[in-house]
Amino acid sequence: GGTEGGEYDVELTLKDPANYKWESTEDAALTLKFAITPADNSWIAEPGIDGWTYGSTPNAPVMGEAVSGAVSVKYVGTDNSGNAYDSAERPLQAGAYKAVFTAAATGNYGALTKEVPFTISRAALTDSSSFTYTEPALTYNGQKQAVTVAPAESLAGVKAEDITVNYSAEPKNAGDYTFTV
Repeated sequence: GGTEGGEYDVELTLKDPANYKWESTEDAALTLKFAITPADNSWIAEPGIDGWTYGSTPNAPVMGEAVSGAVSVKYVGTDNSGNAYDSAERPLQAGAYKAVFTAAATGNYGALTKEVPFTISRAALTDSSSFTYTEPALTYNGQKQAVTVAPAESLAGVKAEDITVNYSAEPKNAGDYTFTV
């Protein structure tokens, strides 16, 4: 017999082979197989993760604990630009994701999976202090001219190329213009 998950042999031997026989063999001994199937696994401590705001420190997952098996995590989802994400590394772009926690199968327990949805929210830019811009002394030259806008140091992860500047009108002729970021 056995006590762990798996397949085992059991041997049955007739006490009176002179008067009895097995239907399937003339031998006094018969070997049968039996299996102990792995039990359903469960969470002792639930895994989880909280969302965060883009540009801030990503939250660490709470790995949880299963009755049996080492717990791992991977991340799947889509960022706000529509790009699919599937990695063991935490995502950094704003979007909707799931942390997929898996307890590996063992000899006595099956695998266990839990998906925990979370969001990386877009960073709110509340005023012009979120950006720096250079207001050059521009002289009319018949060409479109522009200001240079860059994110403030407090916007970790935001790059200048991620910023779009929209003008109230094409900044080509002499005059005052407003712009939005």
